[in-house]
Amino acid sequence: MRRSPSKIAAVLATIAVVSAWAQGFDPVAGLGAAGGRSQVAATTYTVRPGDTLYGIALRFYGDGFKWPDIFQANKDRIDNPDLIFPGQVFKIPQGQREELPVRE
Repeated sequence: MRRSPSKIAAVLATIAVVSAWAQGFDPVAGLGAAGGRSQVAATTYTVRPGDTLYGIALRFYGDGFKWPDIFQANKDRIDNPDLIFPGQVFKIPQGQREELPVRE
């Protein structure tokens, strides 16, 4: 039995989604018509061990050099941008956002 390329692509996409979901990443959340990016309201992020503002900006904006945006939005929570701690909850400002998967 021959399978059409579209059915094969659908199966491969399903495998990729299930694999990402199993690793704790929701590959469907936040996707819009803008190529995987969407305009979103401010969201929050809980700092994990090893996180940096650069890394958080890279994860949410796809550009680590946008870390000052997160710092400015959380000046009431961050005294020193080089010292953030697990458990802190930061607002991630509105903007072009593309959350990337976390490697555990």
